[in-house]
Amino acid sequence: MAKIFCGVPTYKNDMHADVMFTALQASREHNVMFGKADSSACTMMFNILLLQALEERARGNADYFLLWHSDVVPEPLFVDKMVRIAREKNAEVLSAIIPIKDEKGLTSTALDEVVGDYPALWRVRRLTMREIMQKEPTFTDPKILVNTGLLLIDLKAPWADKFHFHFDDNIIEYHGRRLPAIIPEDWMFSRDIRALGAGPQWVTREVAVRHFGDTAYPNNQVWGTVETDVVAPTPEDIKAAVNEAAKVQGWMSWEELAYLAEKAKSATCVVELGSWKGRSTKAMAMTCKGKIYAVDSWRGSTEGDATGVEAEQRGRETIKGEFYDNVAIEHKNVVVTDCEHAFAGTSLKHLAGTVDFAFVDGDHSFEHVKRDILTCLDLMAPGGILSGHDLNEPGVAKAVNELLPGAKSVGGTSIWEYTVPVVAAVSA
Repeated sequence: MAKIFCGVPTYKNDMHADVMFTALQASREHNVMFGKADSSACTMMFNILLLQALEERARGNADYFLLWHSDVVPEPLFVDKMVRIAREKNAEVLSAIIPIKDEKGLTSTALDEVVGDYPALWRVRRLTMREIMQKEPTFTDPKILVNTGLLLIDLKAPWADKFHFHFDDNIIEYHGRRLPAIIPEDWMFSRDIRALGAGPQWVTREVAVRHFGDTAYPNNQVWGTVETDVVAPTPEDIKAAVNEAAKVQGWMSWEELAYLAEKAKSATCVVELGSWKGRSTKAMAMTCKGKIYAVDSWRGSTEGDATGVEAEQRGRETIKGEFYDNVAIEHKNVVVTDCEHAFAGTSLKHLAGTVDFAFVDGDHSFEHVKRDILTCLDLMAPGGILSGHDLNEPGVAKAVNELLPGAKSVGGTSIWEYTVPVVAAVSA
């Protein structure tokens, strides 16, 4: 018979009703002692409970410390199952796999791998429920990061009194911005005890749990909208293009510039309606092997936004000169088309049927966006991509929804995108 000190942290004494019911059915085989700590500082609660467990170990009353979050409801007799698995695997640490409380199906069980362009240590790869259900019911990995929602720790482990629970917070540089970043206490726990020489850390879905939020999120079935948490890093040529473009004054985010650089990379003929000082044009010119037709009057918006004010104060020729300095002088593949957007169709009619990528970012009023979309549609090659900026603007959204019902938004940006249909040939 094992002796388990089970610690349940709460906030404002809030605890799911089924937790108390399950506590009454926690074990038939082992001696379970319960402790509770209540605070808004979760790691302090964890450490209070850890110290209580270590004190009970010293008295001979505890072999294991079981940390149990108050919104996690395991199956009856879960303690018996966790102890059995831990003994079978000779595991110093066993963590129940628990999904996060949203529709994606991501879990708090992760692999210590950098995802995408995030700086090392600040973004790891969460495992999804779809991935979890393809693995052994209980498994380990040299890079595993466990979660603390239902965590069994062998108090005989030589590192058991050498760690403490804590977060790691910072402000990091990411895509030209300063962002808050955090590694939560569970992943820090895995990193810390690994550094202290802990053996393999095991995770399991054999212990069925439900994580309660707006609904109950189970850990024993395939579900979720996300297949994998893997995000490919941005290719070096795209990074270089974005970093250069970001030096040009404008309003496009890093992710939006990366989108343009990626689309232009495979395009042979690009049309941009609205170039201003060339921030977006630069991103495309750095990767495009074909021609880019940049259309602008450099008079700014008629809606009285920042472009119109600056053009009125400084003059269109000054703004146009900055565009040349930023883009056109260096990039010979950029064809400057100095005209009002109303005449863009006439100026570019020789391109009809050849444009494989077009980007609309001029005046954001409904009538002007509608006109620009229709202009580009007349120029597009079948299968080409027509997109634009600022879908959050009412005039833009209305025009896109009216003219391009199949358009979609590009995640993490305010860009919309539409694929021009390929019309199949009709046989006689």
